[in-house]
Order: sequence, then C-alpha cells, then structure tokens
Amino acid sequence: MTNGTLQANELVMNILLKAGDHVVTITPGYQQFSDYPRWLGCTVSELPLIEDGWTLDWMALEEEFQKGTRLMVFASPNNPTGTWLNREEVLRLRDLARKYDVWILCDEVYRQYDADECAMSDVYEKGVSTASLSKLFGLAGVRLGWVKACPELIAQINVFRDYTLICAGPLSEKAAWAGLHHRQEILERSKRKSPRTRKFWRSGWKNLRGFPASCRARERFPF
Repeated sequence: MTNGTLQANELVMNILLKAGDHVVTITPGYQQFSDYPRWLGCTVSELPLIEDGWTLDWMALEEEFQKGTRLMVFASPNNPTGTWLNREEVLRLRDLARKYDVWILCDEVYRQYDADECAMSDVYEKGVSTASLSKLFGLAGVRLGWVKACPELIAQINVFRDYTLICAGPLSEKAAWAGLHHRQEILERSKRKSPRTRKFWRSGWKNLRGFPASCRARERFPF
C-alpha cells in the first residue's frame, strides 16, 4: 500500500528505471508520466492519441517500442479524455509489449471494473497496475493507494518503501477498510453521479476555447 496512486507510480518507476532508459507515454495524459522519468534521467517519447476517438496509434507505438523501450506508462481510463482500453486492446498491448520485452505501468485509478475492462497486471507478467481510493470511491483524503504486479517487483518495492514511506499509516488503513467494507454502495453512488456530471459538462463544452465541440467517443468521465 502507498500514499495514493501518485506514490505508487513513483515507487514503480524508481525500481524499474535508470538514467538513459527509454520511456513511452501518451498525450494528453498525466504530467507525472513524462516528467518523473525525465527527472530520473530517462528519454521520454510522448505519443499523441488519435483525436478521432482518442485511441492509440498502434503503428506509432510499435515504432517507439523498436527503439528499445524499457517502460510504457499511461492511465486507463485516460485523464483527461475519459477513454480506456477494453479487454481486446489490453491484450493487444500485452502482446506488443511482450514482443519487445517492455514493462507496462497502467494507472487504473479511474477503472470501473466493468466487464470489458481488465487489469494489465492480470494478463501480463511485466504488467503493473496502480490505483487508489481517491476517484471512484471519493476518498481522496484517505490517501491510500496500491501496486499490483509480479511478486519479484513487489518485493523490490517493499524494500524501497522501507526507506521512503514505511507504511501508509494506521488511520488511513482503517478508513480504507471502512470504505472497502461498503464498496458496492460507494461504487453505485459514483456511477449514479457520473451521468449527471457528464450532462453538465457537455452543456458547457461548446463554450470552452481550444476544445473540439463534439463529445469524445467512448468517453466515461467528464474531466
């Protein structure tokens, strides 16, 4: 367990990356995914999503992997587009990453656990999934996240965590337990609120400067 998803991502990148490694991330995306690897001394390639549906450019992604990529880091569902990789796409990415021996770090903090979704860590031996209680659970103040990965990577993270965090904190863990105990009620509340918020967002979308007037294909969250 970690202090939110941000620290979960940081711990994973600290273990997997060293100066000179090549990292791929997608844009638009979370700034940590590009800036933190750069701070570690890595070379970062930012791969733009295809605006028609905000989907991955698979051909461009393979070209990047051919450069000897160490890690791909991104969020699914994506912030800010709200699009996500369904199960078929996750498996396609897994196969591509396996071909070029690339680690995949997927920030799944907005994942809704729908039937068409699956965790990257569940389908790929070098897949890492991170998440927290901050988004769907609405418990950002608890500051509790986690990493799910192969046992070997988790063991290294636990050693590194002893020098940076020690533990997430007993009060946070107790509050997190209470939230998870009422998991179904909280997730159902989030799903009820999402359509109302999206409707409000769409009503003002056309007035935002610099954004396309049309709504995003497959969008889920109104960021």
